[in-house]
Amino acid sequence: MQHREGVEEGEEEWTQEEGGEGEEEVLRSEEEGVVVAVSRTKDWRFLTLNLNTRSSSEVYLLDAHSPQGAPQLLQGRQEGVQWFVEHHGGWLYAVTNQREGRLAEPCHRGGGVGRAAIRRGHIGHRGVPPLPRHPLPHPHPAAPAAAAPAAPGERSVTGAESVRGESSSSHACREVVTGGEEGTGLEEGGKEEWGGEEWRGEGESREVEVWARAVQLPERVCHVVAGGNQDHNATDMRIMVSSPVMPEAVCAVHMPSGALSLLHQEPYDRQPNPHHQQQPQQPQQQQRHQQLQHQQEQPIDISPSTSPPHSPSTPLPLSRVPGLACQRVWARAEDGTAVPLTLIHHEGRRTDATGPALLEGYGAYGEVMAADWVPHRLPLLHRGWTIALAHTRGGGELGHAWHEAGRGEQKRRAVGDLMACAKYLVREGWAGRDRLAARGSSGGGFLVAAAVNADPSLFQAVVLDVPFLDGLASMCNPALPLTVLDRHEWGDPLASPAAFRALRALCPVLNVQPGVRYPAALLSTALHDSRVGPWEPLKWAARVREESEYDDSERPVVVRVWGDRGHVAPSSGREQLEDVALEHAFLLRHVGGSG
Repeated sequence: MQHREGVEEGEEEWTQEEGGEGEEEVLRSEEEGVVVAVSRTKDWRFLTLNLNTRSSSEVYLLDAHSPQGAPQLLQGRQEGVQWFVEHHGGWLYAVTNQREGRLAEPCHRGGGVGRAAIRRGHIGHRGVPPLPRHPLPHPHPAAPAAAAPAAPGERSVTGAESVRGESSSSHACREVVTGGEEGTGLEEGGKEEWGGEEWRGEGESREVEVWARAVQLPERVCHVVAGGNQDHNATDMRIMVSSPVMPEAVCAVHMPSGALSLLHQEPYDRQPNPHHQQQPQQPQQQQRHQQLQHQQEQPIDISPSTSPPHSPSTPLPLSRVPGLACQRVWARAEDGTAVPLTLIHHEGRRTDATGPALLEGYGAYGEVMAADWVPHRLPLLHRGWTIALAHTRGGGELGHAWHEAGRGEQKRRAVGDLMACAKYLVREGWAGRDRLAARGSSGGGFLVAAAVNADPSLFQAVVLDVPFLDGLASMCNPALPLTVLDRHEWGDPLASPAAFRALRALCPVLNVQPGVRYPAALLSTALHDSRVGPWEPLKWAARVREESEYDDSERPVVVRVWGDRGHVAPSSGREQLEDVALEHAFLLRHVGGSG
């Protein structure tokens, strides 16, 4: 499969190469704002062609055994409806946010995707070429069918993984959907929480129940991510758990019993040496390395005899960073909304309004500001800093409605939430009035810079990494790579006067306050960034220098321009550490440490 850009704007062309000679068009999409991706089912039986926008999915299926055939449409596009498809034993399994003809709303207990449906359908349905029929029995209430890891304040779907439970003649496939919600555990659900539609053939379906296996996670866990889980016949589901003060641990969930066991946890003080130079591989080593890579992509067979021992009554021996703690608090926005805020700090930290603090925010695209393990935070924490993660509206921490409340014309709420979190830190004594800094990356840079424009005295220093700062101009320019796709998040100012006014009122480049003292600012940009133009941080920096009460010695605005990078962080460990070192040096220079 190859992907080729079309001649006209928004046109995508998928082609299949046959024997290296010539190309045959398989699927074409000329819709604006559509991302086309090719994936495969875990059993390597089908290719899936996914035409996705920020809020909808269109899924085609292509038989991997007959790739010359035409893709079959499984689910047409419907605004707000998203689909993710897997295959096992002659059945298709789809996780979707639609149920009974309406969009699902996140529930507060049970089921990480709330009331979203898990559907299963025979692949003979809707004209897809049939396979030998292996219909699955109705899930038995006592059998685990889905599990949803819950992290405090998070409800994002992170994947759909399939494993097999206890051995039986039915070989029932159990769909595991991982997500988050309030509390810490894999919550149990029933038919009132979960449901789906069983496809029995062309035009025939009925409701089915999907059940959850409750698994108690250790109290220190704040973040859960599903592992690869490539084998449908495995009795174990692999997950990764962590928290801001606990290094990531790889665990196995034994689906028949719900027991959790620890497979591996990296010591928190073991960091890669950036000065280590890897020796060139010999041809034999390179061949072995390629074989291992190929094996990692193949479905794995984990039989009960090779699974790790499970002891539900014994707590997992998880290690954490001594002397550090994290907690969840709630700030109150101007409209009365409670905004979750994660605090990471030293145990016994005095809230005497004298210490330094760093507030991080994102608040866009329904993404979760994860309370996970980030070792680069340790140098600041060991210097007495408090690090706060603001889970503002516009993110996905509290579900679909939380995202909707902070996107488009409501983006001002996300900015207001960040400001409320900053004021909470000062009011409750977690940060001195002149010892609070903020950091935002990409869309989070928009959030932080808009808050700075609204109240330049709020922060002593800010770090803006590849920040999106000229939102109005970008959304008015459809020639830019992501403009049409991102209008779902930021609004379409060309089509809606209300969207224009809302974005104009927040756009950081257009709202610098003249004659006002701004915080010290460190901005970074990359010349090969295809998502955020390098001119955006340069324009904001120039306006702050020219229009504000600028003091180059006390509160400088520094811009670093990378000539060989794109939007994402560098893959080199050494470069990552150098970036962190520069940011920390800047923050310590302008905010200081505990001493």
